[in-house]
Amino acid sequence: METRSQTGLPLLPGHYYHLYNRANGAGNLFQTPDHYLFFLKRLARYSSGYFDLFAYCLIPNHFHLLIRPLPDQVVIASAMEDYPTLPKRLEYSIEKYLAKTTGDSVRPVFSLKDLSEVFTLDKDLIGQVTAFLVSEQFRKLFMSYSKAVNKQMGWKGSLFQKYFKRKSVESTDYLRWLIWYIHRNPVHHDLVRDFRTYTWSSYASILSRKPTRLPRREVISWFENEAGFLAFHDRAEANWKVLKELVLE
Repeated sequence: METRSQTGLPLLPGHYYHLYNRANGAGNLFQTPDHYLFFLKRLARYSSGYFDLFAYCLIPNHFHLLIRPLPDQVVIASAMEDYPTLPKRLEYSIEKYLAKTTGDSVRPVFSLKDLSEVFTLDKDLIGQVTAFLVSEQFRKLFMSYSKAVNKQMGWKGSLFQKYFKRKSVESTDYLRWLIWYIHRNPVHHDLVRDFRTYTWSSYASILSRKPTRLPRREVISWFENEAGFLAFHDRAEANWKVLKELVLE
């Protein structure tokens, strides 16, 4: 199975990514059931128009997500509604990317009037703009969640580590094992004996007939059918080192 892992890996359209972040320090991200629910609602809000969420698991001090950024046109159209003016952070990010790819010692000046001009750029630059906008949604998610929980709990500072980890997922085999790993994470951390009973993962939602924003049909298709999904999840790996490439913790 092929993977790439780093905190700065661009989240490019059409690719699958395993994302992970944890509490900033020895505390927990989620103190109450309401905190888990609030995070999931914020995740739904900030994902809309930017990326699809295929699987998740929220653990008291960290979380795992499997996502796929939406096409350039969709992401940039969403961002045009969200950003009245071009984010300065975007200009800085693209200038940094251009300097890196061209090898210039002086950072080139990147200037657009607004996001509608992004489609005049070359394909690689459009992809970098999209990747930046998707990453910004996670920055806003973490800030929004931290602000609300800090206010409620009387805390200060960011609850999350500054840079979230991510791996690209480049094979169907990895997708299957990653889903397995994400859903079994509560057992791995001794939170429950049976991962099927854990409330804060996508396992039950994928199997449910209730409405969901998760692309459950696509997830099930990776296992051929629902019976395959169930059977694969029942597989036992006594040696977790076999799955070390999946681990971002």
